[in-house]
Amino acid sequence: MLTGNHTDVLTIRPEGTTVKADAVRGLKAEMSKSGVEGNRRVFIIEDADRMTAAAANSLLKFFEEPYPGMLIILTTTNRNGLLPTVLSRAQVIQFPAPRRRDVEAQLVKAGVAASRAGVVARMTVSVDDGVALANDEDVAKRIHVMLQLVARLAAHDELAFPFIQTDVVKACPDRDSQRQFVRLLALAYSEAINRCYGAEAAVFKQDAGVAKLATLPGATVAAGMQIVLNAAAQIESNVNFQANMEQMVLLILRG
Repeated sequence: MLTGNHTDVLTIRPEGTTVKADAVRGLKAEMSKSGVEGNRRVFIIEDADRMTAAAANSLLKFFEEPYPGMLIILTTTNRNGLLPTVLSRAQVIQFPAPRRRDVEAQLVKAGVAASRAGVVARMTVSVDDGVALANDEDVAKRIHVMLQLVARLAAHDELAFPFIQTDVVKACPDRDSQRQFVRLLALAYSEAINRCYGAEAAVFKQDAGVAKLATLPGATVAAGMQIVLNAAAQIESNVNFQANMEQMVLLILRG
């Protein structure tokens, strides 16, 4: 089951940005079949909040009248993103996230450098996923480019604008990497805000750009953080990534 090969456990995941109706229809076709190894079958929809309205509505009939022995599991980190009609028919089970320091400790124990474990522990709570992220050269490049951008923004360097086209866009070729980049940028700003108000460095301890950002007025950094969060929301609205990042940079530089 852990390898994803159990014949009576089927999982669907978002294709690109959404879980599409066709994927749910394919799952529904499987729901009418009997189990191979027993009387129960389990169907898992990951990131269920990213189902399109058509996909969610297609699922409703089976939520209301499931076949005997059928269990449907929807996973999400955004419960409010589910349609109310789906949510009202589900039994909600909340799993508290593990403490970050515990995740960091487990990552270090698994061989991740302490300097990288702090960042990775804020990207995922899964130790296995964290180790994979820590060893991913593309992720390392993304973090490096993000910190270069922070340094330019902290210095109010107008070269931050062309840097989007020359470096940021190249480091983020798809939607998932773009989401990751903006999450990392928000993390750097969050760290800087905390330092502005007296907290010790927790994540980017050795980075000069984040340290420089933390010397700016707290209100300035907080305003920049809000601009970054707005840019993150624009990614989910299918706004062109380069245009979105360039607009973000202009707003921060003008702030």
